[in-house]
Amino acid sequence: MYYVHNCTATFTFFAHHTTTQFSHDQFLALARHGICTEYAPWRFHAIVMRVRRAQPTPHGGMANATATALLFRSGRVVLTGVRGWHLTLQGAIRRIALRVCRNVQLALRAAATGGRQQQRTADSLGVYRLTTCNLVSTLQVPNRLDIELLYAAMLLQRRRMQRDNANNGSQHVNDRDAGVNDDGGFSNNTAFVGVRRCCLDLSTFPALRCTLLMVPTGRVHEQQTQQQRCSVPVTCLMFISGRVIVTGVRHVAQMRRALQNITPFLANYER
Repeated sequence: MYYVHNCTATFTFFAHHTTTQFSHDQFLALARHGICTEYAPWRFHAIVMRVRRAQPTPHGGMANATATALLFRSGRVVLTGVRGWHLTLQGAIRRIALRVCRNVQLALRAAATGGRQQQRTADSLGVYRLTTCNLVSTLQVPNRLDIELLYAAMLLQRRRMQRDNANNGSQHVNDRDAGVNDDGGFSNNTAFVGVRRCCLDLSTFPALRCTLLMVPTGRVHEQQTQQQRCSVPVTCLMFISGRVIVTGVRHVAQMRRALQNITPFLANYER
């Protein structure tokens, strides 16, 4: 199983979010009576609600952790700080989202103003259109990484991709010495088929920052130009120690596929 250190998700309180939103008095009542809420409109126009709940740890136990929800007047909620194993992550996200919804309902019912309208608004709230926006996970490869050689290979791969896009794949050069094979892809037999961007400046940040293009599961046998068009971007921070931080992925299946392919992808760049 793979552990997700942070998950960002969004949802709405109203079933018809385009026509319904909190009134000004309801939003202020939510800020005053909400549990663990903070509202500073001169600094940020959303209410910050913190939810403390027992969440799984990477070592297999449980520990109290804090998830943060940003509540907007439109009813949209941005939820971050959810963590757990990838098999149970969706259930953990929904449980914390329901906890946030219940806290908002209690705050509206506790408000002295509003009367029946406040009560009807509280009863109509729910968790709608729950969507995962970003996942963050880490991986430790067995050996230290030669990130300078990896950076050079990524630069050659980017030039190869730009040249193939400009010339429709007609040119052919040999970049095998830098870790790039003859058909324009990385020499590893992995799901990564290209590089969108890469940056290495050890004087400012001690890691290689890159965005790799990962081909989906059902398009492995297509031509590489078609794979790059439908590929999924995966952002990575690769440290010399062998620690890799993976982010920018929306779905658990994509995160699992990325983590499974990073170790064989980095096998040729050991220090």
